[in-house]
Amino acid sequence: MAQHENKKFPYKSARFVDGLKKYVEFSVWDNEKKKLVRKRLYKGASEELAKQVNIDLEKENIYVPSNIEIAIAEKEQKKQNETAINALQKALNNSIPRLRKRSISRYKSHINSFCNFLEQNYKTLAIRELQQWHVNEFLNVTQETRKISNRTRNAYGSSIRVMLSDLQQIDYVDKNVMQGFRNLKESKSTAHKFYTTEQKKRLKEVISVENPNLWLVCQIIYYTFIRPSEIRFLKVGNIETDTGKIFIPAGVSKNLKNERITIPTHLMQALLKSGFLSYNSDYYLFGIDGIPSSKATKESQFSKEYSKIRDRLRFSKDYTLYSWKHTGVVTSYQNGFDILTISQQCRHHDLDQTKTYLRGLGLYSSEKIKNDFPEL
Repeated sequence: MAQHENKKFPYKSARFVDGLKKYVEFSVWDNEKKKLVRKRLYKGASEELAKQVNIDLEKENIYVPSNIEIAIAEKEQKKQNETAINALQKALNNSIPRLRKRSISRYKSHINSFCNFLEQNYKTLAIRELQQWHVNEFLNVTQETRKISNRTRNAYGSSIRVMLSDLQQIDYVDKNVMQGFRNLKESKSTAHKFYTTEQKKRLKEVISVENPNLWLVCQIIYYTFIRPSEIRFLKVGNIETDTGKIFIPAGVSKNLKNERITIPTHLMQALLKSGFLSYNSDYYLFGIDGIPSSKATKESQFSKEYSKIRDRLRFSKDYTLYSWKHTGVVTSYQNGFDILTISQQCRHHDLDQTKTYLRGLGLYSSEKIKNDFPEL
């Protein structure tokens, strides 16, 4: 039997039956059968017990819950008692379908490390009892023993915060205790490498002749600021010649949402010249054999091919295939493109992100101060 605070259920008052076998008999509402059902109490049966039952019936509003209600109650009770380890693993498994392949690996590493820490120190800790200080203890221990940077530490904290947010949405926790988590200050990374005019010329001379398909990849990155991992899964039909845009599906996009990017005229000419756009629209633009096909090229294939040429030309390893994006951004900025246009092509969520990125490239400084500052 259960108690319901908001609804008054019918019942039949208790009475004491003094027979060969004494008992107290009463009836309560059965939410499954939708009618009153009889109940008997044999242990301690007496007039006093019958009076107490009547008091309880009037005060507590007792009824027999339905099977559905029982199942829901049991599920809620399980949530209440779920350990932090089990709940975090459940959140991780539920999040995998929406994560990119590289993100899955990162989240698994971070959450599994935290669960191992909990296993050793707080094995029976319920998810609803987890506090931010538990996470801070884990981060402090991890940073001390593994000598990780503040940046990596912050990434661990961010992963745990995301998992707790997911658990909050399915009512495993009432609040995300990591919501107010403050990242530690990160040391500035080295500036992004981009190619000079001479370097661009040299690379174009070699790559366009030796590996035309790879050169087309370089051009797509340079003109559209698309990641190599995104290009790998682009299909012929994603190149919209009528709108002059590249459609990036949510499953391919770094932002996990459908996006369209403008194709500059020079890139459109290169795409048309390649002949790739005449293939089946469902084919991957860069297939397993270097031409459009039903199977995408191998992971990191672009980077492997590019690294061989880069090393042969004795470019520093700081220069990567992705440096073509930085080069494209620098070129567009130096040629008068406004920040909003660059931000939209980069698919940044706001202008502050673009400004931070430009500063990392050594840009976003005032040309007016540079050129027009009066002489002392």
